[in-house]
Amino acid sequence: MATFQEIVNDFHEFMCDDPIECTWNGVEGKDHLLPDPSFEKIKNNVVRAKELITKIDTINRKDVDFDQNLDLDLAKLALNHYIFLHTYKFNGRTQDQQTPIAGDRIGNAINPLFVRDDRAPEVRLDLILSRLKSVRRYLRQVFENYDTP
Repeated sequence: MATFQEIVNDFHEFMCDDPIECTWNGVEGKDHLLPDPSFEKIKNNVVRAKELITKIDTINRKDVDFDQNLDLDLAKLALNHYIFLHTYKFNGRTQDQQTPIAGDRIGNAINPLFVRDDRAPEVRLDLILSRLKSVRRYLRQVFENYDTP
C-alpha cells in the first residue's frame, strides 16, 4: 500500500514529464526542452497514469485528512483526463493521430518564457532559442504520428 507522500511524489513526477507543462506551471529545469510527442511516449504515459490511479486506490482514505482526500480525488481526475484525451477515438483514431496541434504546442512552449517569466532577459532568450532549435526534430516526430489530417 502506498503512502500519501509517495502518491504526491509520483503524481508530481508524472505531471512534470512534459517540459511545456513544467514551464506553464512554474517548474524550472526543463524550460529548454520540447516534449517527446511520439505515440510510444503517449502510450507509456497512459500506462503510467493508469498505474498511478491504481496506486491512489490502494490508500485507505480514512488514514488521510480532508485536504489530502481532496488532493487524491483531484489527482485521479487529472489522470483520468489525461487518459481520456489520449485514448478517446473519433473517426476511428485518437486526437493525437488526426488533430494537428504542433503549432499550438510550440507557441505554448515559448509564450510563457516571453510573458510570465521573471528571469533575466538573456536567460529567457537562451531558453527560447534552445526550444526553437528543437522545433525541426519535434515536427518530424509529430508528423510520424499522422496518417490522416
